[in-house]
Amino acid sequence: SDQKDYHLDDPKTLVAIERDRDQAIWAVENICQFGINAMKNQRSQIAYTCVEVLSHFLIGYGVNKDFWSDRWFDVTPELRDTPDFFALSLEGISDLEKRRCWLEWKVPRP
Repeated sequence: SDQKDYHLDDPKTLVAIERDRDQAIWAVENICQFGINAMKNQRSQIAYTCVEVLSHFLIGYGVNKDFWSDRWFDVTPELRDTPDFFALSLEGISDLEKRRCWLEWKVPRP
C-alpha cells in the first residue's frame, strides 16, 4: 500500500512529516507565484494552466489526506509566522487544525 503509515513516537517519522509538509508548501507557493506572474504579464493560458495544476494537486491531496497522520495537520510555529497565518487568532488556527485544511488555506482566495 502507498498510504503513509506514521508512528508518532518514531523521530524519523516526524522528519518525514516535516519534509512532506515543506515539499507541499513549496509546490503550492511556486505554482501560485508562477500563475500570478503569468497574469501580471497577460499570459492567460499559462495562468489558466497554473490554476488547473493547482486544482489537480489539491484534489489528489484531498482524496488521500484521510490516510495521513494527525500530526501533518498541526499548524507549526513556523507556519504561524508566515503571511498566510500570522493574522489568524489562536481560535482560527485551531479551527484549521480541526478541519484539517491548513494547506488549502495557503491557496490564494479571490
